Amino acid sequence: MQKGAFILARQLFESEIRTDKPARWFKVWTYLVGKANYYDNGKFKRGELHTSYKTIYDDCHLSIEGVHKKAIQNSIARFKVEDMVRTDKRTRGFLVTIVKYSDFQVLTNYSKDTEVTPQRTQKGHRKDTKKKNNKNNKNNKNNYNDELSKLLLAWNSVKEVN
Repeated sequence: MQKGAFILARQLFESEIRTDKPARWFKVWTYLVGKANYYDNGKFKRGELHTSYKTIYDDCHLSIEGVHKKAIQNSIARFKVEDMVRTDKRTRGFLVTIVKYSDFQVLTNYSKDTEVTPQRTQKGHRKDTKKKNNKNNKNNKNNYNDELSKLLLAWNSVKEVN
């Protein structure tokens, strides 16, 4: 993959930016994190990108959703208030610095252990799934017990007949 990758924390899906804010905020935030430099390249530091409101608007395809360009400015202004980004005006746009970018983009920050391997990650996914299933099982436990009781009664009555 020539364009690389970036890390998106699962907790983001439960965060205020996704659950309580307009959908465009989530879209703009993931765009900024995804476009930020992964490493210092002499021109920009890690976690920085040079962009413009028009570029963000066009790249996020917000015109299709009927979002006005001013909404991008409002989103970024709110990100600044929440200390998620810092901006600095530049020629033909502005420099965006993602605050805590390095914290977001280091995989070991998402692990309880210091070692992260594919096996650990798979175990983590299974563990998460088991937790969700346990919650569902607790909710459905009474239904299962009722069904099991009915089956046992039916089985016992069949055994008595034979």
